[in-house]
Amino acid sequence: MNLLKKLHCFIVSLLLFVICNLIFVISPVKASGEFNTDYNVTYKVKETGITEVINKITLTNLFSNLYATNYSIVLDSIVPQNSRAYSEKGTGYSLKTNKTDNETTLEVEFPDQVAGKGESRTFYISYDEPSFAVRTGEVWEVSIPRVSENSNFGSYFVNIEIPTSLGQEAYISPNPRSKREEGGLLKYTFSKDDVVKTGIVAGFGQFQVFSFTLNYHLENPLNRTAETEITIPPDTAFQKVYYSDISPAPKSMHIDADGNWIAKYELKPRERVDVLANGSVQIFASLRPYPKPTNDTLNNNLKELDYWQVENPEIQKLANELKTPQAIYDYVSKTLKYNYDRVKPNVERLGATSALQNPTQAICMEFTDLFIALARAAGIAAREINGFAYTENPDIQPLSLVNDVLHAWPEYYDFEKETWIPVDPTWGSTTGGVDYFSKLDLRHFSFVIHG
Repeated sequence: MNLLKKLHCFIVSLLLFVICNLIFVISPVKASGEFNTDYNVTYKVKETGITEVINKITLTNLFSNLYATNYSIVLDSIVPQNSRAYSEKGTGYSLKTNKTDNETTLEVEFPDQVAGKGESRTFYISYDEPSFAVRTGEVWEVSIPRVSENSNFGSYFVNIEIPTSLGQEAYISPNPRSKREEGGLLKYTFSKDDVVKTGIVAGFGQFQVFSFTLNYHLENPLNRTAETEITIPPDTAFQKVYYSDISPAPKSMHIDADGNWIAKYELKPRERVDVLANGSVQIFASLRPYPKPTNDTLNNNLKELDYWQVENPEIQKLANELKTPQAIYDYVSKTLKYNYDRVKPNVERLGATSALQNPTQAICMEFTDLFIALARAAGIAAREINGFAYTENPDIQPLSLVNDVLHAWPEYYDFEKETWIPVDPTWGSTTGGVDYFSKLDLRHFSFVIHG
């Protein structure tokens, strides 16, 4: 994937290290089948970043001749601290902790008997966890475990409490069943169906800040003086770029119709020049004031191009069925499957129609191309963004910035908001359904716009 044809190569160094957001699994063991189990789990995030996890569990007997003597929960890749168990009245229960490989089992022993069909016992297992909430730069990122699909619950609800001092909600996925602000806390409620696939990911803060260093290596292969252009990261409706130094300075700068910042350099015969650009970028959670595109620009972003076969009959048929950006995003993220074996330099770009014919061979380019082609065929202006998107998944991290193996994601134009809206169907697919349509996270740094 070429970031810019005239840009031979570059090196990017993001100076902000982002801590991993892992997806964990919680599942109950013992007492299943003989009892109805109702769960109400509350994650109380403290200003220190420590999360207090309170599992409120109600066991109801399904038989008259059986009762529970103990109950266990298994925490996968979670190392609990200050684990405790107690009754509704606050009476402490005996709690055993067993660790094997990546699993920790918390087993509570009941000191008394609750017998009789329909009789129930409510108790609590709680612990502290330091990695569910992590501050990365200017943003607090919260990752809440998913629940095992095989878990048998009568009911299962998740509550999250976030201090308002951590910042405003930047993004949250999936959408909560309810949310409110109360007593200096942002309170969210989810059901089992919401968290069984992906868990919960959220960010709190108005913006994120990354520092960057870009090296552009330019060369004039001709025996005469020639001009060349490079694109440097531009401002968008969601990002503001601050340059502390561009050396050597370009001969001139201009903004193209797509909003790219184009730097022009004049090179002597056979001259090589290394351009160094230092700066920082603010990536915002909400839209900021930004100039609207012209009607000509929007019309140009409806046209067919090499990888966006708008006039293809199959593309046209699907576009007529899907119609909206949300439906197109859902279709692309669910239909295409990411092929990690294709993440390598100089990989062949398939384009939209080939992506449809080979849905298991997609990488970010194919997710982007198919979204753009379907959107344009549906009369929705759409375009491609190339840039850097931080991920903890080592299989889809950029392999070599020198070989232009970066990330691609699409934008569509929203006439109601009068701006370009970025979405990421690739990450929607590779994360198992995390919502990267309603609001993108604060990890996508745009380098260049392809309209």
